[in-house]
Amino acid sequence: MYRDCASISKKIAQLIFKGDENKVPDFYNNNKILLLVDAMDEAKAEIQSDVSRELASLKETCSNIIFVCASRKSCIDKYPISIPCYAIKELDDAQILQYMKKTIPDELLEKVEQDWIGKNRKEFLHKNRTPFYISCYVDLVCETGDNDFVDTTQLIEKFLNSTIERELKKT
Repeated sequence: MYRDCASISKKIAQLIFKGDENKVPDFYNNNKILLLVDAMDEAKAEIQSDVSRELASLKETCSNIIFVCASRKSCIDKYPISIPCYAIKELDDAQILQYMKKTIPDELLEKVEQDWIGKNRKEFLHKNRTPFYISCYVDLVCETGDNDFVDTTQLIEKFLNSTIERELKKT
C-alpha cells in the first residue's frame, strides 16, 4: 500500500520509529500530519518525477496529511500534486523600523536606520525585505555591531560565521 511512497516512509521510519518501517502505516492512519515540503525546486531533474509520484501517492493514500509547500511557486506548478502555496510578504519601512526599534540597542539604532531609509541606504537590503533577511541583519548587527555588507551573500556569510563562533564558544 505504501510502496509508492517508499522514500518518504523510510525517512519517517528512521526519524520516528528507529528504522521500524512496519509502524509507518499506523502512523499515517492514526495521526493528523502536517508535511512541510521544502526545496522542491532543488530536486535534481532526474528524480523530480519520482518525488512527484511519491507525494501524489502519499496524498492519495493518507487523507489526514496536510501538505504545505515552502518552495518557489514556479517550481510547484510543474508538480502534478496540488499543494497550497503561501507567499512570504515583504515588510514595509514602518514595519521594519518598528521591529528594529524593539530589537536593536539604542546606540546602534541610528546607524542601522540609515542603512534602510537614510543617506547610506543599502539597496540590496531594500530589495530583500522578508523577515529572514531582516532577522539575519538585526541579529548580526546586535551581536557584532557590524553593518558593513555589500550584498546579501556577504550578509548571510557574516551572519553564519557569527552564529558558528557563538555556538563554538558554548562548547
